[in-house]
Amino acid sequence: MTNRENILCRMDDDRAWLESRYQHIDVPDWPDAPVYDSGGEGDVLVFAPVLSPFDVIHVPNIRYFGERFRVVTYRRRESLTRPIYPNERAREIRNLLHALDIDRVHFCGLNEGAIAAFALARID
Repeated sequence: MTNRENILCRMDDDRAWLESRYQHIDVPDWPDAPVYDSGGEGDVLVFAPVLSPFDVIHVPNIRYFGERFRVVTYRRRESLTRPIYPNERAREIRNLLHALDIDRVHFCGLNEGAIAAFALARID
């Protein structure tokens, strides 16, 4: 197996791992939201997802940090008809955290996830 094939296989495994662990919860304005919550006892660490199917980039870190933190991530909503702006992403995250009864988090976001984190800091 080539290195490229190895990476693609690992991504498929990571996707299957994450998909099998999503719980569906009701969030304001977002019924049946797919959420991963490790339910751990430590500080909360939120991984802000990027566009699916690239959300698997966080899986190795979710597994690693899940031993020390309560790790949360979710499959973000997407639209094919209009852009979703950072303030909307921030409200999405805020509503998710409220639904999980979480008021303080450590946050990890890449690209759009980082922009959403900054927007969240401004609205809360």
